[in-house]
Amino acid sequence: MPKSKSSQIALVGQEEVFAFEDEEVVLTVRLAKEADRCEVLFDDDDVVELDNGRDECVEDFENTGSDVCVENMRKEVTACNVKIEKMHEDLEGTWTVKVDGREQAEFELKLAELPDKILVYSDDKSIEGGDSVETDGDDGYVIECAAEGGTEPNFALFAGSQRVVGAKKKSCKKDDQ
Repeated sequence: MPKSKSSQIALVGQEEVFAFEDEEVVLTVRLAKEADRCEVLFDDDDVVELDNGRDECVEDFENTGSDVCVENMRKEVTACNVKIEKMHEDLEGTWTVKVDGREQAEFELKLAELPDKILVYSDDKSIEGGDSVETDGDDGYVIECAAEGGTEPNFALFAGSQRVVGAKKKSCKKDDQ
């Protein structure tokens, strides 16, 4: 599986956050004013706390090889940022950010894994790259997909170079579901 060097950035309102192994993750809680205290919890256990505006880090959090830091961002946007240096499977779970004692955000962090194989079908026939699908009238197309291994993917349907909008179902199933 390829290693990503980019950061996965999540904002409040994003319930699930996916990140590849060893990828940096930033969970951001935007604030109306600068906070005196930002607390970070992982599965309801205290991790790190920013107090009086001073950034803080926990090195090698839970022996994962990843530092977890909380920063008080004060530049263009006022926010509490939680930085997880390297995503690791032991860091999957619920991350909660409290600002000045009140819960502000909850993120479900998940390890993303590319599927080993994606299968696409129409009328129970396998569709390979470059194959076209013909319709038998006004019933439209029935296209199904399945993924083997990895995180359950979402997919987009294209007709030529145009994305098909308004399809009734846009997600794939894992082969075992």
